[in-house]
Amino acid sequence: MHELTRRQLGAGLLAGLLPFPAHAATVIDVRTHGARGDGKAIDSPAINAAIAAAASRPAGGTVLVPAGRYRCFSIRLRSRVTLSLAKGAVIEAAEGTGYDMPEDIEQLYQDFGHSHWRNSLIWGDDVHDVAIIGPGLIDGAGLTRDGPGARWKAQTGERPLSMRGMSAQDIGKLEPDAAAMRGRGNKAIALRNGRNVNLSGFTMRKCGHFAILAT
Repeated sequence: MHELTRRQLGAGLLAGLLPFPAHAATVIDVRTHGARGDGKAIDSPAINAAIAAAASRPAGGTVLVPAGRYRCFSIRLRSRVTLSLAKGAVIEAAEGTGYDMPEDIEQLYQDFGHSHWRNSLIWGDDVHDVAIIGPGLIDGAGLTRDGPGARWKAQTGERPLSMRGMSAQDIGKLEPDAAAMRGRGNKAIALRNGRNVNLSGFTMRKCGHFAILAT
């Protein structure tokens, strides 16, 4: 995907460069909603505000992320929005516990990764006609590779029989403390029930438990 430049926007060429041409009707620069891109401020509230504004338009819209380093907690992707990362734009997962809480889904027989989407750097639930494009970088520096994602509930079958004789201390060394995971992010992009999704052009690194989890 080509980089979308100011000149192209002014020439009306944006529609021809987007996977969803209708999103060219509205173009929102994240800086107009307060994003700083200085590598210090937490810019996810501003990016989420820009996404919400684009999604509210009848034809949806494009959210532009110019060059800069944008430290973020959870970014909530919405239907009919294209997130365009310019050359030199870095969305960096912030360290800490500011990510959205995971869904409270039954944990038995799964590994706290496949069934949780919201505890991610970028996530969307039941979204359609969405795209993340451009030559920018998604840097998961602040993500963890640990679980779990939801509250533990003791129940039959929770652990294999091979662990029956283990002490609580030994089990604790193998299983991360659920309380310690509250507010942590462990995926870069998570999309649940996504339809008409386009992900192209960008680079990803150090993306936690999953770089992309999509269903």
